[in-house]
Amino acid sequence: MITNKLKGAFVAVAAIVAGAMATPASAVPLGGSFAIFGGVQDGQNLMTTNSIDFTGPFVVSSVPGPQGDFAGLTTGTIKDLTFSPFGSVQDFLTFAGSTLNFDLLSITSVTRASAAAGDSLIISGTGRFQETGFDDTNGVIVLTLQDFAGTHISLSFSASAITGEGGGGPNVPEPASAAILGAALLGLGLMRRAHRA
Repeated sequence: MITNKLKGAFVAVAAIVAGAMATPASAVPLGGSFAIFGGVQDGQNLMTTNSIDFTGPFVVSSVPGPQGDFAGLTTGTIKDLTFSPFGSVQDFLTFAGSTLNFDLLSITSVTRASAAAGDSLIISGTGRFQETGFDDTNGVIVLTLQDFAGTHISLSFSASAITGEGGGGPNVPEPASAAILGAALLGLGLMRRAHRA
């Protein structure tokens, strides 16, 4: 039979180990921004269209260059976009040589403008960046499409994206560690109750 002192020592050691294992884990979101540019299929009237057909890969702008966790990005692909009616677009942006992608989850505004210099269409949206080794991170993207001559020929686009505010997430206890700590505290309570009886 285990003595009460040995039981008490065992429970104390279990509580210390559980407490040490319950250190909070910090979320690791992506942080930074980038700008891209590329082509749009000729023949689209930016003043009336509800969808955009992009051509070829895009290029990541070197001025000012990708910032933060996006440093080193150079090219990627963009999926065609129907923005009215809108349905989320998984892997809207993917980047060459990287596991980074951006899912476009909502359109927040669409603005059209016509001037003597040409037409433009600005589409703003929100979504989620995903990359191996990082937590999914909310982000914002703004697409600007230009038809400088107003002829629906030689269309182009540029876009900028930025992650949500802040570089770190809240401290969140790991579920397994919290469960071990809870079990240890329950054991302490039961041992104390048994000791009184």
